[in-house]
Amino acid sequence: MKKIQLTLVLLLFITFKGFAYQLNYTQNIQEAHLLILEYEFDKADSLLNIEKKKQPDNLYISCMYVYKSFLKAYFNTNTESYEAFKKISEDVSEKLEDFNTDEANTLIANIALYEGFIHFLWDEKYEYAMSIFRGKKYIGKVKDSYHEKKRIQSLYEVLAYGIPDKYKVFASWFDFEGDAMVGLNMIDSFLKDKEISPAQKIEGQIFQMYLHHFLDIPFKKSDYDFKSPLLLYVYLQTSSISATKKLELIEQFAKKDLRYFSYLKGKMLLLKQEQKGYAILQNYIKHTTSNAFKHDALYQMYSYNFCNNKLQDAEKCKNDIMSLPTATFPIDKKIAKKLSIHRPASLIKAGMLFDAGMYQESLATLKKVNPSVFKNDSHKLEYQYRLARNYHQLNQEEKALKIYAKVIASNLSEIYFVPFSSYQSGKIFKKRKNYKKASEFFNKTFELNQGEYEHSINLKTKFALDYLK
Repeated sequence: MKKIQLTLVLLLFITFKGFAYQLNYTQNIQEAHLLILEYEFDKADSLLNIEKKKQPDNLYISCMYVYKSFLKAYFNTNTESYEAFKKISEDVSEKLEDFNTDEANTLIANIALYEGFIHFLWDEKYEYAMSIFRGKKYIGKVKDSYHEKKRIQSLYEVLAYGIPDKYKVFASWFDFEGDAMVGLNMIDSFLKDKEISPAQKIEGQIFQMYLHHFLDIPFKKSDYDFKSPLLLYVYLQTSSISATKKLELIEQFAKKDLRYFSYLKGKMLLLKQEQKGYAILQNYIKHTTSNAFKHDALYQMYSYNFCNNKLQDAEKCKNDIMSLPTATFPIDKKIAKKLSIHRPASLIKAGMLFDAGMYQESLATLKKVNPSVFKNDSHKLEYQYRLARNYHQLNQEEKALKIYAKVIASNLSEIYFVPFSSYQSGKIFKKRKNYKKASEFFNKTFELNQGEYEHSINLKTKFALDYLK
């Protein structure tokens, strides 16, 4: 008898627990959602506080606080923001699990994506993979007719498609194969839905940018509303526009005092060989509360000094990099390796100008150099590769193809420039609709690609081949 009573009490408790919380995406919450994306946290809090008085048990309010915490962790990149986000995301996800509805499962999958992005930012690869697997499990429970599923699932499809080989065994446990084309079609379909809110549209556009960047598919600025710092942040990260255009967008839209935009502004100016970027990066390094991008900011300063023959200043930047704590973020972790490779000043400068979208200037820098001065195989190949990339960007494709062919012929598979020359050749033939030749070069890329960037190059090549089918 006691056992039956205990069971009834537990059932009542579970029923009450599920009943106590609710999920209601009210007008105030929709507006707060948009304000959070615009980084207007104080205004968003005012609306959420009004809603909390009306509906103290509405978990959608908690989800907005998770979102706010995620953006703070993403932009601030310090330990305090990171720990605060982890705590609130785990707590809200646990409460959402009691619902087992389409809406709740979609929100859990959404939070898992936030967690995955933060783990990726902090270079926690295993935790990143586990977050993605967990989110995929929950989005898999949602009916296809639930319109928000398209936005979330689109990214999961592409993440699954591109998961590194060493995690494939885990992926199989979660039936996590992925189809990039399906993901792209899903997000396009979602953004055409007239029922989505302004905030949901911004989130969909952010996903769209990431997917196109991940798969090396160009996209245009079109109708993006850059009132959202997050949307601007992602666009600047993923678009292939020139440094000049990026600077214009920062000046026009970056109204909030977010350190990332200061860092990027200084970096873009130095890539263009403009001295005024130096002071901006120095100020960024002095005032930022975290180590994110400090290594890279100093490396940009080092590169600028080195290629402009300011060797003492370059050495100081190098020493400053070495004195920083061990880099956590992927972009920063590459710096120590870059510093250990003694590249000629001409190649560094040509690379900076290329990254700034100044292809004529980059080409002119290379043409001033007699290639016979390069004794190292890697430097010889980089010189040829950079010539080809500039010709390619300037639409002088025949010149580019001839030089790519020379790089490919070296057959030094461990060096990035060789497989990527094959991949770029394939892209030229794909653009010309010569799919047979494109396929030959893409398949050749797999054969050549055995270096540090094996996974990322193979992923882009795999999608390029799938796209031809």
